[in-house]
Amino acid sequence: MKIAPQKIAILLRANLNDALLILATQLHRSGHTLFANQAISGFLAGYKIPTQPIETYWPLMDDNGTGVKLVVALMDPSMGDEFPQARNVVNYYCDHKVPVIVSEKDFEWFTQQMPHMTKPVMSWMKRRALSRVSLVQLEISIDKDRPGTESRSKKPQGVETIPVPAS
Repeated sequence: MKIAPQKIAILLRANLNDALLILATQLHRSGHTLFANQAISGFLAGYKIPTQPIETYWPLMDDNGTGVKLVVALMDPSMGDEFPQARNVVNYYCDHKVPVIVSEKDFEWFTQQMPHMTKPVMSWMKRRALSRVSLVQLEISIDKDRPGTESRSKKPQGVETIPVPAS
């Protein structure tokens, strides 16, 4: 299956040396629900990568044959207290620049599409994201002619914070 370039929603902790929280909302919304489900649920466990700036993850990306690249990112270490195998989450970066900002509405939509992740994974992600995560606009480009090489990014021009909903 060849997936056309799509925008992918990315939630990043403001400190890139800290945990990364990544959602594939736009991949779902563009109609690739099955692929996105496999991307997330199929790779939640099994990756143990030391916490590093995101740039150090890019050389680890591998072509999976669909025109999309794979990157693994660590979530907050406290996640392990609630769901030990969900210490990692997978995000598929598409093969073009993807400037992204995630809204609270998108987050709610994502949780509805992933009911099997709502307890405890999505409940933790929602609580942590809506209270502590800042949104960083990130642009990523992948050179398909040079697989395995580092991707390039442009520094974010600004940071937008998700408002904490009234309880």
